[in-house]
Amino acid sequence: MAESNEHEDRNLVLYFLVAFAWSWFFWIVKTTGLIPMSETFGYSLYPIGVFGPFASAFILTYFNQGTEGVKKLLKRGVDLGFGKKWFIPILLLFPAIDGSVVLVATFTEGINLDLSWISNLLFVAVGLLVVFIMTCFLAAGEEFGWRGYALDRLEAHFSAITSSLLLGVIWWAWHIPIFGVLEEFSGLQNTYAWQFFLLYFITIVAYSVLFTWIYNNTEGSILAVILFHAILNLSDYAIVSVSSQVPTYSIPSFYALTILVAIAIAIVIVYGPKKLARKTNKHADERRKLA
Repeated sequence: MAESNEHEDRNLVLYFLVAFAWSWFFWIVKTTGLIPMSETFGYSLYPIGVFGPFASAFILTYFNQGTEGVKKLLKRGVDLGFGKKWFIPILLLFPAIDGSVVLVATFTEGINLDLSWISNLLFVAVGLLVVFIMTCFLAAGEEFGWRGYALDRLEAHFSAITSSLLLGVIWWAWHIPIFGVLEEFSGLQNTYAWQFFLLYFITIVAYSVLFTWIYNNTEGSILAVILFHAILNLSDYAIVSVSSQVPTYSIPSFYALTILVAIAIAIVIVYGPKKLARKTNKHADERRKLA
C-alpha cells in the first residue's frame, strides 16, 4: 500500500508538471511573440494551451493504466448517472450570481441595460448554443485533468476542503500566463495589477470549492463539472457588456466576490469540510484505494 501511495504521489506531481509545461509553453509563445505567426495561428494557441490538464491526465492514465484506464476516464466525461437534482445548481447557480451582480450594478452604478438584442430570439438562441458548445469543449480541456485526475488523488490524502484549497491555488497559478503577468510584473510596480491578481486568486479558490462540491455529489462525474464550468464561462460572457461599464474596484465587483465566497463558506458549513457531500458515494470508495 505504501508503494502504491508513493507511486500515486509521484504521478500527481508529474501530472501538474506536464499540465503546466504544456499550457505555459503555448501561452508564453503567444504572449511574448517569440515566434512570428499569423493572427489566426496565434489565437489558436490559447485553446491548445487550455488542453494541458486534459493532455497530462490522459498521458499519465495511459502509461499507468493502459487503454482501459483511458476508456474509463473518457466514460466519466459522458456519464449522466448522477442525481438529476444536481442540474439545478449546475445550470442555475452562476447565472443567478451574475444576475444579482447586474442588479446591484444597475442600482449602485446607474447602468442602463441594452435589451435590444432580445428582439431576435432565434439569433440569440443559436448564438448561445454555439458559444455553449465551445465553452463545453474548453471546459473539457480542464476538467478531465483538474477534477477527473488531480482532485481524486488529492482527496485520497486530504479532506475535500483542503484538497479544494490546494487545487485552487494550483489552478490560479496555471492561469498566470493568460493575463500576461510575466510582462505586467516585470518591474513589480503595478499596484492595481497586484490587487487584480489577489481578487482573482480568491475567486479561483472559491470556484474550486464549488467544483469539488458538485464533483463529490455527482459520483465523481466529469461531465457534471464540465457543464458547471461551461455555464460559469457562458454566464460571465453574458455580463461582459455590463462589467465593462463598472469601475474595477466598485460595489458590484466587491459584491460579486463577497457573494461567491459566502456561498462557498455556506457549502462547507452545510455539507461538511471532510467530504463536501452528504453521503459517501461509490466513486469516493474507489478514490480511497489510491491511498
